[in-house]
Amino acid sequence: MLPKVSEAEVFARGGIRDVLVSNQVRDPAKIDRMVQLPKLGARTICCVDDIDNVAELSAATQTHGTEIECLVEIDCGAGRCGVAAGEPVVELAKAIAAAPGLKFAGIQAYQGAMQHLQDYSERKEKSTSRLKW
Repeated sequence: MLPKVSEAEVFARGGIRDVLVSNQVRDPAKIDRMVQLPKLGARTICCVDDIDNVAELSAATQTHGTEIECLVEIDCGAGRCGVAAGEPVVELAKAIAAAPGLKFAGIQAYQGAMQHLQDYSERKEKSTSRLKW
């Protein structure tokens, strides 16, 4: 799991064949670089939480004749990124699946603050109480 396109490029050039950019990529120059990673032999996956980003990624893959996989990022309570659970996830997944050059690969959620809670029951209570299914 890599947070930056530049890191993903280094790993792909080094022979890593599965690369996950664990953030949303919105900058046009970074999108252009990321969608070229499959040309280096790397299965490339990124997170998406905005319908406009689907169009941006799709256009770039079509320009370069590549395909990337996308995970729908779900906001699991941190309020930093991701779409709300439920119908917004389904809508975004359908848009990805329909977009040329993109493949829907699943869902992603990350709640960093939970990793510091040692007690399982406390972690479970706090994580499930924030989801609004």
